[in-house]
Amino acid sequence: MAISSYASYGEKSPIPNGINIKLELDKTEFFLGENILLHFCLENRGRESITFNTGHDYRGGNRSNRFKLTITDINGNILPDPDPGFNLGGIAGDNELKSGEQWCQSLPLFRYVRIDEAGLYQIKAQHDFGWIDDDKNNPLPVGKTKIKLNMPNEKQAKQVVKFVYSQSKKRPWESIGKKRKPYPDFSVLNYPIYLPIMYEKARQGDSDALAAIASTATLEATKVLLELSNHGNYEFALLALRAVSARFPDPTLVGKLAQRGMYGNVGAKLRQEFIDKTWRDEYKQDIRKHIRRLLDSVNMLDIMLGALIIESFGQVEDFPHLIGALNQAISNTIELERDTMVYPPKRGALNELLRAVEVLVKNEKSIPLQPKSDGEIVVYLTALGGEKFRPQGWTSYAKYWLTHDISFIREYTIVNLPDADNKAVKKELLNNLEHADIDILIAACNKSIEFEIKEAKDQILTVLKNANAPHLINCAVNASYKLGSKWATLNILVNRLEERAHYHDFIGRIKEFVIDTSTIGSGGNNGKFKPERLKREWIKFLARHQERLKNGRKFDFIDEEITPDLFPDVEWWLEAGGKWPSIEH
Repeated sequence: MAISSYASYGEKSPIPNGINIKLELDKTEFFLGENILLHFCLENRGRESITFNTGHDYRGGNRSNRFKLTITDINGNILPDPDPGFNLGGIAGDNELKSGEQWCQSLPLFRYVRIDEAGLYQIKAQHDFGWIDDDKNNPLPVGKTKIKLNMPNEKQAKQVVKFVYSQSKKRPWESIGKKRKPYPDFSVLNYPIYLPIMYEKARQGDSDALAAIASTATLEATKVLLELSNHGNYEFALLALRAVSARFPDPTLVGKLAQRGMYGNVGAKLRQEFIDKTWRDEYKQDIRKHIRRLLDSVNMLDIMLGALIIESFGQVEDFPHLIGALNQAISNTIELERDTMVYPPKRGALNELLRAVEVLVKNEKSIPLQPKSDGEIVVYLTALGGEKFRPQGWTSYAKYWLTHDISFIREYTIVNLPDADNKAVKKELLNNLEHADIDILIAACNKSIEFEIKEAKDQILTVLKNANAPHLINCAVNASYKLGSKWATLNILVNRLEERAHYHDFIGRIKEFVIDTSTIGSGGNNGKFKPERLKREWIKFLARHQERLKNGRKFDFIDEEITPDLFPDVEWWLEAGGKWPSIEH
């Protein structure tokens, strides 16, 4: 008989009897710098088969985060985690373990702990496996072991490096539930004793040695990387420059620029600590000299690296090269294929170049007052989007650029409009709500909200009737709702329910209009319902409750009028606990 564990919706089960965690190492004594694998093994010593859940803890990170490791020195001090907590989930599943069997996963120890000194250490490790953790009565099992780590001398360090290079660079395939064979990880050769050895190898263009130096958190390693950024092999020199970019000050960490991406500055504290250890202001001229060749490159990553340097160390004299890179990046947007599922859109190096512009326009003397090239237009608009820059004639420029042939210029003009008080500017802004470009429409919807342009209501409802990109649908819903078209918006969403491709986009927003219960997510993907019938049921529902909903009185999931038939193929987790529909439904 198998004991159920971790259901697909995260429901947990009691810890089964007869289980044990065993931690094993390939040897008991290592040198710091070796890639140490901790073999975490779950043993079933009971009489019955058990099931346990693993996965959903690795995407976007560099380790499996459901394994929890605690490493202490001989004084009981807990050693720091070098990369705490970030992951975007991943595939998960239940596994069966029969009586007398074991399941193992090999964990690279230095992905879970930073150890700087030789010594004797205790390792404790556990995994939730989808079981209920009751600390007092029935806690999750914990595996324990000890390890001795030695700091090599110069001769021993050379032997360690030789051994690491002798290992197969082909990472052994991980057989699910089996121990993995050792493999090299050059990033753990990050102790100062290895730096001279790896420096000599890196001078010969060895990228593995460069990886080791890039992971070494010392000023000496930074100096080596700066030297290697002038390497005769251009591609290798760029690798060294990118390694340096992880060390110089990042304005996003101190609030001078907005965070990058939807996940922000994950690990910001550790990143800042790394910068503090590895960077001094005296190095900036050694990095600034690369700006021109990076921005003049046709390679997207090179250009982005040049923009990063400007963000940290930019000066007015960098504007001509930045504008040149902008001209090319803006031109490239014309041919870029738009992925309608992604927002903001991917535009090569352009987004990073725009961040560099934000830094330089703080010096208003450098802003072109009669912009001619596309790059100069973007610089002017970036300044216009700030609080102070309002030069004479800006409305005439804005009106003209709102009709620009390049869609990005139109969109960027809308984004940076400081107001729409000028009638001609407002007219062109409203005209862009009839454009075909997704990003122009999103920008115009957002500005209509910001400026509370009531005249935009009908046009935005038309956008909602025809939108097919998820982000545009949501933006149009938000705009029409905030501009006072709540009932019309709800009716459009209901009338589009038969479009199965966008069903979850529509039903989620309908729920917000109708249901007052707070939820934290939704799911469902079986698609076993008839959209045409569902649309008819919702039209009847709106007819019955029109007065109530128009008056802003929403329902709760517990109300008898709200049945699972109105929300097929959807489950919501409730902030108060549980889910809807419940098992009883």
